[in-house]
Amino acid sequence: MAVDLLGRALAWVRRKPPTSGPLANARLAISFRTELLKIDELIDGNHLSEARSRLEVLKSSFQTDADWLVRLGRVHYLQGDYRAAERIFADAVLADPANGGALSFLAASRMQLGDAAGAIAAGTKAAGMNAQDAELQNLLGGAYSSLGQFHAAVEHFHRALELNPDDPTPLMNLQVLEQRLADSRQFVDKRPITESIRENTLNRLLGEFRRANLDAQGLEVLLSLTAASRERFSQALELANAYSNGQGVSLNAVMWMASVFERAGDYRRAIGLRERAYQIDPSLPETRLNLGNVFVLEGGARWAKGWQLMGEGARRMNPPAYVTEVPEWDGRDLGEQKLFVYQEQGFGDAVLALRFIPLLAKRGIRVVLWVKTAIAEVARSVPGCEVLASETRPDPRVHGCSYAVPLVGLISPLGLDPAAIKNPPVLRAPEELAVIWRQRLGQLPGKRIGLAVVGNEKRSDDWLRTIPTEALAPLAELQGVSWVNLAVDRRPETEQAIALFRMSDPTPQIRDFGDTAAIAESLDAAIAIDCSVAHIVAGVGKPVWVLVPTFRDWRWQVADDLRPWWPTASLVRAEGPGVWTQAIGQLRRDLETYLATPAR
Repeated sequence: MAVDLLGRALAWVRRKPPTSGPLANARLAISFRTELLKIDELIDGNHLSEARSRLEVLKSSFQTDADWLVRLGRVHYLQGDYRAAERIFADAVLADPANGGALSFLAASRMQLGDAAGAIAAGTKAAGMNAQDAELQNLLGGAYSSLGQFHAAVEHFHRALELNPDDPTPLMNLQVLEQRLADSRQFVDKRPITESIRENTLNRLLGEFRRANLDAQGLEVLLSLTAASRERFSQALELANAYSNGQGVSLNAVMWMASVFERAGDYRRAIGLRERAYQIDPSLPETRLNLGNVFVLEGGARWAKGWQLMGEGARRMNPPAYVTEVPEWDGRDLGEQKLFVYQEQGFGDAVLALRFIPLLAKRGIRVVLWVKTAIAEVARSVPGCEVLASETRPDPRVHGCSYAVPLVGLISPLGLDPAAIKNPPVLRAPEELAVIWRQRLGQLPGKRIGLAVVGNEKRSDDWLRTIPTEALAPLAELQGVSWVNLAVDRRPETEQAIALFRMSDPTPQIRDFGDTAAIAESLDAAIAIDCSVAHIVAGVGKPVWVLVPTFRDWRWQVADDLRPWWPTASLVRAEGPGVWTQAIGQLRRDLETYLATPAR
């Protein structure tokens, strides 16, 4: 995760560092300390050239003193010369290994240079000397995020909040992680202290907004805390409407406002803000990924560029998900060399991307496909590859592979355009499972329709996806249907839906997606929210109505094509964030037509 998106983790570089280290001459020492205080004042006032000049005057006598080196390093750092700053702070640590300020600033410099591992090494030592430094804890959280070590990052952000509840930056960083981890079913844990700080911060910043006193950082934080909340979303939209055309709005705020407009279904303004964010900083992985998403959704001339940007952004945002042991395949002829294709995204995306494997086989490429265990049985139904399944990705070299490529990332090296993705292979459940589930479900009367309308409540965007039980009531009135529960997330809404529809519930017997595919093959059709179940049902060739939120997603819409990937999928979109009345009404009419149509 980029430092910019993680907030001002390095702000304390401007703080006055403590002086340390004895000098032989007491009078000289007093004079030196007095001069350092003057230099600190110059640095704090951003008079960096004058501060540097005064440091040069002291150079001949004190150039090996840690305190002198720390001031010189700060000047270089604040002038943007991070390489020189890193070298100077390293010299300061050599001069005084117990100088916590030098270690902290060394960590900050390394973060600016993209050396997250080096930042952690220095920052951990500094934290050992001063465990009460909240900003250092925030820096360490940012460093761990950059390496994809998200659980460690969360711990440091929580710690930073506990140490300084008045600094909202770690709170915003936790919110960023929550957004990022949702698709991979990893979740930021809620803690009473953090949630109390969150509520207090929200109320304080909303008060500042109402009084027209909200500053730039306050806007960033307030947007981050309201954009994902059902209860606060109207306030997020109010903020976005008030500030989206403003000048001097920070990059973070621009990205949060784009997210708000996307969720509200205001695609035009969302695109404008995504492009604006990219213009502000095209090097940031988030801006690249988000603009790439826009290009892919367009489905036009910028389609290929979109996949490139998305791939680059995703790789930098979550490095552990990507292979580094062998070079990435770029589409070249491999001859007899084997290609390692691996799952880098969630299960739904992996199912969607399995269609690319036969294209590799047509090129004569020998493929070793690695997926997580839950999806292995489905993957084995796809011809043209050797399938490996485990929870931990293996080293490609162990399996004789010379190149690797992520599964969803195959679109770029294969050079696929929107037309080339429309004819997926038909997935199949293992025959032994198909027989079992046909016997269990085959006797249900009428049309057998699966239902998966709740997601994981730990996701921050769950309120946009999960359908309230009361909104589903018109569907439960349909006659001639045997409903089958496909939602594996056990929560009160799941039990309510099972009771409302008097559903058969096979989910306690589901072990993996092989069972899900076998159940789907035994159904006539299904209804699902945007989740892996929808891809499985469509993948086995069954009709599926997909209930999607207001924002557009390339998985279900490319340009005006509402069936870009799955020919049997029909899109039903919410009319507002978390509002499904009209969508369910339309779905009921579609189902009435479907039920009245004689089977072929």
